[in-house]
This record gives sequence, C-alpha cells and structure tokens, in this order.
Amino acid sequence: MKIVFLLIFLLCSFLHSADKQIVLIAGKDSHKHGDHEFRAGCHLLAKKLNESDLPLKVSVVEERSWPESNSVFEKADAIIIYSDGFKKHPLKARKLYHFFDNLAKKGKGIGFMHYACEVEKNQGNWLTTWVGGYYERLFSVNPHWICHSILNKKHPCTKGVANFKVKDEWYFNIRLTDKVKPVLRGIPDKTARSGDTTFPRGPLKHIVDAEGQEETLLWTLEREDGGRGFGFTGGHYHKNWQNDEFRKLILNTIAWTAGLEIPESGIDSTTPTQAEMEENMKPKKKGKK
Repeated sequence: MKIVFLLIFLLCSFLHSADKQIVLIAGKDSHKHGDHEFRAGCHLLAKKLNESDLPLKVSVVEERSWPESNSVFEKADAIIIYSDGFKKHPLKARKLYHFFDNLAKKGKGIGFMHYACEVEKNQGNWLTTWVGGYYERLFSVNPHWICHSILNKKHPCTKGVANFKVKDEWYFNIRLTDKVKPVLRGIPDKTARSGDTTFPRGPLKHIVDAEGQEETLLWTLEREDGGRGFGFTGGHYHKNWQNDEFRKLILNTIAWTAGLEIPESGIDSTTPTQAEMEENMKPKKKGKK
C-alpha cells in the first residue's frame, strides 16, 4: 500500500512540475519594416518567456512555413495568434475555425493579438466563444494614439506591472460579452475618435459620441470548458516590446492563458537589446532608413 501511495505522489509531482506548452503563431509579413513584425515579435516574446523561471516551454509556428501536421497545437496548453486578420486571418486561410473550436472545448488556452483580433462578422462567434470578443469592422476602430494605461490591479495579469504611456494602433470599441474581464483600458483622445488615422478613414458617429469613455484594450475570459482566453489590440509597432511594462503585461497574460500562476512581481525580463529587437525582422526596402 505504501508503494502505491508513493507512486501516486510521484506521479502527481511529475504532472505538477511538467512544463506548460505554449505555441505562438506568427503571421506572414505585412506592412513596412518595424510594423506588424509578427515573426520577430513572436520569437522575442518566446525567448523572454523561455528565459523566465516559470515551468513553461514556448515555441513559434510561422504561418509562412506551416507544419505538415497540426499535432503541435493538440499538444499545447495555450495557442496565441499574432498575425493579420479579417480576410487574411490564418484561421480563415487554412480553414481552421472548427479545428480550433475543438481545441477550445478541450480546455486549451487561446489568445489573439493586434490584427488577429479582427475577423469577418460571420466568423465573430468563434472568437466570442473562445476569448469573449472580436474586432468588428465599422463598429470597432483602429486609430493610432497614445494610451495612458488604466490597469485592473485585481487581475493576475497585471502583477508587477506599473502604469505606462505607449503610442500604438490601439483598436477599441470591441464587440465584447459581459463575461470578459478588462485588464487594460485607456481613454482615446478626440483625434483618435475622429477617424483621421483609421482604416477605413472617416468618423463614425457612435465613436465620436463616446468621447471621454474608457475603452478596453486587453481583456480575458475564463471559459466554462476550463480554458482561458484573451484579446489584445496593441502590438502594431515592434519597438514597443522594448517598453518593460508593456512587455511584462503581455508575458504575464500569455503565461496566465496557459494556466500558470503569475509571480507577485510579474514575469521579469531584461529589456531587449537592439540586436534582439532586429532579430527576425523583415528586411528594410532599399532606399529606406
């Protein structure tokens, strides 16, 4: 009987100490050098997470060299997509909505970052189910503006994160369910609501009329299947990953989505050097500085 209890104890210890497997999906190159650096961003975040003391292992799947088998996702505890969206969304291009829905039903963590938060309206139900919301074109907007962070300090994803001020293409007015928990909010200025920097251009009355309203830019969902999800609307400018607070917030959120306990001080990481930032970036076009 003692041997049985010992084996059970050892098994439980092994399962408890086993690394959480996280897969970051890096979308194809888009936009100019320094913008939408999905490949460089995913590899940088993976490196910083793998250098932490947390029991996790992060790998990167690049959309441009998609694996022959999707088994890598079936073995993962969390899958995060950082890519283009709408009609260029990798889940649409590879007809993976049903496949990912089955993963979610198994309790896998799922997250979407920046443009990957946007899908066509008839696909919005998938993201609503998995992460609690999505970017809906002409309801949501995508201006470039400076966010003075408003952090939900009761949420574990904000552990150790100090307030920050960052310019990004912060999408807002997201289609969210009442089940989500806002983690990061900001108040867009009048120019951000004007439509001058959005695509498509032009003001939207419901956006202009909501001047002064706090907008959710990062949110989480704890699903009934046991899995976790998040959406993050920033991530347009690659240089922002050098902001220690901005980066820590997302490292925390990725780890949380995989089911890990976040340390009280958050996930610390060294500020990326210029060499680290430039690794895996798409090349500059000739004549561009």
